[in-house]
Amino acid sequence: MNTFIRIVDAIVALVGKFAAYLVLAILATIVAEIVYRAVVGRSLGFAEDLASWLLVAVVFLGGPYAVQQAKFVRVDAAFEHYSPLWKALVDTVVSTLLLAVFLYAMIKLGFDFAHKSYVQGEVSATGAWNGPVWVPKSLVPIGCTLLALAWVSHILKSWRDRNAPPADPHVEVGP
Repeated sequence: MNTFIRIVDAIVALVGKFAAYLVLAILATIVAEIVYRAVVGRSLGFAEDLASWLLVAVVFLGGPYAVQQAKFVRVDAAFEHYSPLWKALVDTVVSTLLLAVFLYAMIKLGFDFAHKSYVQGEVSATGAWNGPVWVPKSLVPIGCTLLALAWVSHILKSWRDRNAPPADPHVEVGP
C-alpha cells in the first residue's frame, strides 16, 4: 500500500509541478500575442488556441496535485471538525461515490471525444493554423485518470493515518 501511495504521489507531484510551469507558457503566449499585434498590427494565428489549450492542461494536469495537497474544493465547515476516522469514512463513501460518477463520465466521454477528434483529423477551428485538437482533448481523460489515482492515494492515506495523533499547530516540524 505504501509503495502504491509513494509511486502515485511522485507521479502526481511531477505532473502537477509541470502543470504549474505551463502557467508561464500561457503568460509567454499572451505577451507574444500582445507584442506581435503591437509591432506587426495583426494577431498570431495560434496564440489564442495555444493559451486556451495550455489552460486546459493546467486544470486537468494540476487538479490531481490539488487533491494530493488537500487543496481541493470541499465544504470544510463541518468536515474540519470530524475525527480522522469520520473523515476517512465520509471521503471513502460519500466523496468517492460522487467523484466516481464524475470521473467515469469524464474519462469515458473524454476518451471518446479525443479519439473521435483524432480519427477525424480535427484541427483548430480558427483557421489560422492547423493545430491538432485531439491533443488538448486527450488531456481530459488523462487528467481525470490521474485524479482518480490521486484520490485513491488520498483515501489510502486517510485510512492509514486515521489513528495518528493530530498535529499540534504550535510545534514546528523540520529544521
